[in-house]
Amino acid sequence: MYVRTSDGLAHGSSQYSFGDAALCIHHAPTNGELCTFISKKGGSTTAVYVPYAARGTDPVNLLVWIHGDIIPCCDEGKDAVSLVMSKQFPLAQQIAYSKLPYVLVAPTMNWNTMDNKIRHPLGKPQTMNAFLDEVRTWLTTAGWSSVPSLSRLILAGHSRAYVVFNGLAAAVSDAESSRGALATLTDVWLLDTTYGKMNKEKHCKNWLGWAKAKSGVNLRIFYRRDSDTAAVAECIRDEAKKNRLSNVAVQDFHRCLLSHCDMPRDQMPGLLAASGSRRQAVRPR
Repeated sequence: MYVRTSDGLAHGSSQYSFGDAALCIHHAPTNGELCTFISKKGGSTTAVYVPYAARGTDPVNLLVWIHGDIIPCCDEGKDAVSLVMSKQFPLAQQIAYSKLPYVLVAPTMNWNTMDNKIRHPLGKPQTMNAFLDEVRTWLTTAGWSSVPSLSRLILAGHSRAYVVFNGLAAAVSDAESSRGALATLTDVWLLDTTYGKMNKEKHCKNWLGWAKAKSGVNLRIFYRRDSDTAAVAECIRDEAKKNRLSNVAVQDFHRCLLSHCDMPRDQMPGLLAASGSRRQAVRPR
């Protein structure tokens, strides 16, 4: 049962009004809070999981999960709220077990609409920054006494998440890409998202340009050999090696040993552990 948590808590900027849409429930197995609110900037129901280690932290660390098509991999729900607690994508549980102070943010992507399959609002740096500002303000309904500043941002995603990530990569020269929340970006994790083999050169060039411009951000790409995500991933790998880009790491898997749908569940624990032990890179001024 969901319970309202906004009563009696301090609110942030009046720019956002969450009202009855801001709800939380205590998740006893992980001692965390699973919350939901209707995002005006992201345009959908958004799941927010607050593990015990992240409660009330200021500055706050955000891990934003861009999910892929839900139906092929998960029949346990039709939105991000149920997805992040599913057996197929147990992201909330994995973050809780990592004991890292990461607040998980997962917008429902609504890929079923034709326009979202080609482009998505969150693929624009300005919209992504506005969405993350909205999230920070919303945290005042989930236990924060004031709107927290942002220390670290991790963007991660699976499958059709390429619509968002390719948009952000292509817009790296946009001033908004280096402002606001995106200025705190430390990691990007692409889990079998590198589709687009018919436009391999374009995607490869965009990601190479992004990696050069974001030399202080760790780009981690995972793909399955001889699959539809291989061509773009391998081009990025080869070009990054030629250009000696130390912030890019590409890892491949045999198709028979790791399925497309299992990749996030299999790889997220290792990514979380590595991110917790790695010091934040120093960005060039």
